[in-house]
Amino acid sequence: MGGTFDADSFLSALGEQLSFSGGGPYGLAVCGGTALNALGLVIRTTRDVDVFALVEHGRLLPCPVMPADLAEAASRVARDFALPPDWINVQAAVLRPERLPEGLQSRWERRAYGARLVAYFIGRLDQIHFKLHAAADRGERTSVHFADLQALSPSPEEIRMAARWACETQDPSEGFRMLLRECIAALGFKDVSEEF
Repeated sequence: MGGTFDADSFLSALGEQLSFSGGGPYGLAVCGGTALNALGLVIRTTRDVDVFALVEHGRLLPCPVMPADLAEAASRVARDFALPPDWINVQAAVLRPERLPEGLQSRWERRAYGARLVAYFIGRLDQIHFKLHAAADRGERTSVHFADLQALSPSPEEIRMAARWACETQDPSEGFRMLLRECIAALGFKDVSEEF
């Protein structure tokens, strides 16, 4: 795919496709690079829209598989704009709604794309939570997650909150704690790393 990934345009097109087909309506909880760009938190290249849950009447619902009408509409957008088939995906749906950072929904930004599609872009603090978990889990200091964390310039307290969340709700194993400590120290928070 050539050119820039213009998530706003593609989500608008997805909203139009849902209107044409009578699909949805859908609320999509979005994390990752698209959410970072949308909120101006970090401006970087991204190639997809990461959906970690559906939003229905204010409730977050697990979405391990994209609903058929949404997948069909996304496929038509991919065809029209020469996008990869997975330009919108639910790979981040491993994050279970009951285990998300407290207050996440009070910090996200809601944007409507027509009458049948709304995206909820998660806020900075929640990105720090997700990115710390992903960076530690992969154990790579060259990952995009680690780079995003650095760009977000978290405070020691924000790292402490994110680390506590990751240990308590995502992976309590000693192996993960070791990776987490290494990641936090590499970010420049050696004192915080020693708390875990």
